[in-house]
Amino acid sequence: MKDELTQQDMDDLLIGLIDTKYWNAIERFNRVKTLAVDYSLRSLDPNTQATIIARNQGSLVGLTCLEQYIKSLKEKRDKREDEGKA
Repeated sequence: MKDELTQQDMDDLLIGLIDTKYWNAIERFNRVKTLAVDYSLRSLDPNTQATIIARNQGSLVGLTCLEQYIKSLKEKRDKREDEGKA
């Protein structure tokens, strides 16, 4: 496919989201959904609703995974740039 991104292209685009209105929207979405999942985890009965709890735990991991991945990419890039300046 000619529109296929390289890993470096994808990383650059993801890092480019930070400090944009899109990033703010992602963070807000994750914050609201995380609160909802957290509330449900605290309010559900683990003896009778274990499947729902497991599903919610998976949702929580999924919500934070991309955000953490992007932050990690940026930290690694910043570190490389700082080392290059030294």
